[in-house]
Amino acid sequence: MIASVLAVVAAATLTQEPAPQAQDEALRVYLDCRWEECDADFFRTEVTYVNWVRDRADAQVAVLVTALSTAAGGTEYTMTLIGQQRFAGWADTVRAIALVESTYDDRRRALIRTMGLALARYLATTPLAPHLALRFTPPGVGTAAQRERRDPWNRWVTRLEVQGYFTGEQATAGHSLVAGVSAGRVTEEWKINAGLALMDDRSRHTLPGDSILFTRKWSDKADVSVVRSIGPHWSVGGGARVTASTFGNEKLLIGGGPAIEYSVLPYARATREQLTAYYTLEVSAIRYHAITIHQKTREVLVSHQLRLSLALKQPWGYVNGSASGRQYFADPGHPNVDLSGKVSVRLVRGLSVQGGATYGFVRSQRSLQFGDATQEEVLLDLREMRTTYNYFAWFGLAYTFGSVYNNVVNPRFGG
Repeated sequence: MIASVLAVVAAATLTQEPAPQAQDEALRVYLDCRWEECDADFFRTEVTYVNWVRDRADAQVAVLVTALSTAAGGTEYTMTLIGQQRFAGWADTVRAIALVESTYDDRRRALIRTMGLALARYLATTPLAPHLALRFTPPGVGTAAQRERRDPWNRWVTRLEVQGYFTGEQATAGHSLVAGVSAGRVTEEWKINAGLALMDDRSRHTLPGDSILFTRKWSDKADVSVVRSIGPHWSVGGGARVTASTFGNEKLLIGGGPAIEYSVLPYARATREQLTAYYTLEVSAIRYHAITIHQKTREVLVSHQLRLSLALKQPWGYVNGSASGRQYFADPGHPNVDLSGKVSVRLVRGLSVQGGATYGFVRSQRSLQFGDATQEEVLLDLREMRTTYNYFAWFGLAYTFGSVYNNVVNPRFGG
């Protein structure tokens, strides 16, 4: 109900300057929002009818913001309000839609409007209630729903992108070119995505003795995927891809196959919690730049992959994790397994622990080039190397203490 009127109802605003005592007794709010549009300074300067607090334990309302991409390339923000202290047991969920053409300022203002509506019933119980009012703007011909009904693109969204990178110093210089195009159409029943990406990286190195080494890495990829929703828990579909890479020793790879996914929790809850199992079967025809360690210059491979994924975003923090395994039918005894996870947990007031890790069991490297790599290829990462594992890990603790309030913004000397 609230979400349907977000475009036409403005946030609560102060009608006059409240008394200092009333401001001291204003609603205490903690914001948990890790998206770019959650500009903390902007929230504190624009939303003056609450007291922003630094720690969740001090809040009367904790606001958790999550986001998902929409069909047209925009963003749907889900804002969950969790009552604490005297509001314990209260809970509300509202949503706001930012269109693909929305500016950065449009998005952060949409979040503020949504928050104003969601906080209304909490604010009504505070001493600031007599100073608050809702402002109504009648809907016009340019609302999002009306634009969607006359959508000339039939929900197709296309993106073109070209980027150039240049770097250098006396002994080295390099440049990279990245170009891509993607197109997609998303409805409640179908999700179609297609893309093409090209990368060309070249560099020059002056070696001892003034000899010069030129290097080049390039990769091209085109892919398409089609997904059909068949209920709140199941999806089926498939995909195809064409790739080429000097690093991966793939002169040309053409592959594709069917896929199925099961979501233990309904997809509608994906912004807060998601647990899925994904399975795909793929057939790939490959030609290699150089002969492989299996003495192949070309081959057809059949493989299948199973991936389990977990994502939780709760007031106490977040957890993301996945485990996937790929097995080639031509080499069943050597599957590749990848594990990854990231966690952030609030332990006590002001103290949180966070960390993440990825680990890969590399049992099969079908495209690995035969023969020893040169010193330049190793140091400059020009070709894939033989390995049985790879990993990355990080860990950290954060402790904050001091004043409860977090209302003041002072941008002097850079913020």
